[in-house]
Amino acid sequence: MPRVDISSVARDDAYQGSPQRIFVFLHGGPGNEIIARGFNKTFAGSMESCGIAVQSNADARDALSPKDKQRIKDLLYTEQQKIFKQTDADLVAKFHPDTMLDIRELGVRQRVFYRFTKPTGAKVLGYRYNFALSDTASQKQIWQAQIDLDLGTGNGASDAPTDTTPDGPLVAREVLSKMKKDGLLQSCPADE
Repeated sequence: MPRVDISSVARDDAYQGSPQRIFVFLHGGPGNEIIARGFNKTFAGSMESCGIAVQSNADARDALSPKDKQRIKDLLYTEQQKIFKQTDADLVAKFHPDTMLDIRELGVRQRVFYRFTKPTGAKVLGYRYNFALSDTASQKQIWQAQIDLDLGTGNGASDAPTDTTPDGPLVAREVLSKMKKDGLLQSCPADE
């Protein structure tokens, strides 16, 4: 059963606002692909019920046609990043967020299997993420947390991420709960 631990939380107590338009930046990495779709759907749905608009760069990438996805996949990594950087900038310009939630994969925990002295395979056991919320007007970071996602048994890097993958929604619920407890989401009812 997947489990989420949140540690190393930092909050700027001088920030007295409440986000109304959050743009979520999910940076590349297999761990972000594992949580991306389910996270975005759950996070955006919960925020919408509080009157907070959410958009993510992952939403735009998911909306690409199969032909465009293949065309981008066939490009060199640096060319892919140029396209994504421009797409992200266009999305931010259209959305006009007041806050940005930056999600980066910091590391992966895995078990490597050996036969004699040669590695024969590996199983991903979990991921570590950094979540940083910044105010766009002041360009200051107002909240940060380190998230550890323990995938539990029966889930690994080979599992295809889908809207029903439990890891993304679980991370979203835990992050939302922590943001509420930290007083960032004043328009949302507190968790009971």
